Amino acid sequence: LKLCADSIDIIEVFNARSPEPETRAQVEVFVDQNNIAKVANSDAHGIKGFGCSYSIISEIPTAENLVRLLSTAELVRRPAGFIAFLYPAFNRFKNQFL
Repeated sequence: LKLCADSIDIIEVFNARSPEPETRAQVEVFVDQNNIAKVANSDAHGIKGFGCSYSIISEIPTAENLVRLLSTAELVRRPAGFIAFLYPAFNRFKNQFL
């Protein structure tokens, strides 16, 4: 990433379904050192994970203003509940057998 940091506009620094706080901390340091816009997201695969984490921006995003908006966004960082972690496996099972 260090070799291409100047080509990166946005990096996800918080994923509600990621149980790895050490990795999140490393990403946060990298993003801060390289002045890259941050985003938080729920990574929802089902209703129980929807809206756990998100980025609050001040206006409707466009291709032209998205990086600027995310550079000043407020990030809501709430881990998804246990059930949200089961959705991908359930969805794979459902698609294969149901």
